[in-house]
Amino acid sequence: MRQLEYYIILLVFIIILLAGCSGLGTKKDSPGPEYELILGGQNLKDLVSEVSHELTLYSKSLNPDPTSQKPVLLLAPLNGQSADAALAEEFIDELLPKLLSESCCRVVTSSPETATDALSWQDLGQETGSQYMLSFLFSHNDSAQSGYILAQLELTELRSGEIVWHKISYLHNHLNY
Repeated sequence: MRQLEYYIILLVFIIILLAGCSGLGTKKDSPGPEYELILGGQNLKDLVSEVSHELTLYSKSLNPDPTSQKPVLLLAPLNGQSADAALAEEFIDELLPKLLSESCCRVVTSSPETATDALSWQDLGQETGSQYMLSFLFSHNDSAQSGYILAQLELTELRSGEIVWHKISYLHNHLNY
């Protein structure tokens, strides 16, 4: 009888131990960013608000009709000699839902080749069905502090090629605790 009690206690202990280990595994594998991209001290939500504001102001100045459709914004990573393609892809993944929740525009994404292969801004707009382009290039800069990446962003009106908004800053990650 005493031996059966020991086996039951051991079995309960093993079950508790396994339950605890599986709980740790789900925390580690749970969805959600482990860090937040920060651009020049500004998180992506604030950056999207700034871009959205500029896009709305500019598009309303061109077409003040309140019944007109939302403008179409092309997210376009650019190619560069020291461009960080993985970071550009991550940036789109983080930025896209924030832009969509802002609902200032419809959003189209492209590859780096789309923007560089176009003959003109107008051709790029026609090819992608976009009126505006938010282009960005992330590159490692030797003169920058260690761990920082130079970020260059531009909002361009594709019909005229006019740069509506631009930002050059450093990008770095902040761990969320």
